[in-house]
Amino acid sequence: HIGCRFLPSRCPPKDYSSDVAEAAARESRRLHSRAAHLRGRGKPASVVNAAIARELAGFVWALVRMAG
Repeated sequence: HIGCRFLPSRCPPKDYSSDVAEAAARESRRLHSRAAHLRGRGKPASVVNAAIARELAGFVWALVRMAG
């Protein structure tokens, strides 16, 4: 279940821009499907978690650069 933080249509207005919220929603969906794909290929959970964490860290870095 994707929480309110990543679905702007379900959230009350916050301090972040809609561009940032939309980017976060897209990335959340992309990472979810990437993790499912890796699990479907039989990768160990630790490998899947490390890959997704690495991609998430890169996204957060890019998001900070976009916002600031």
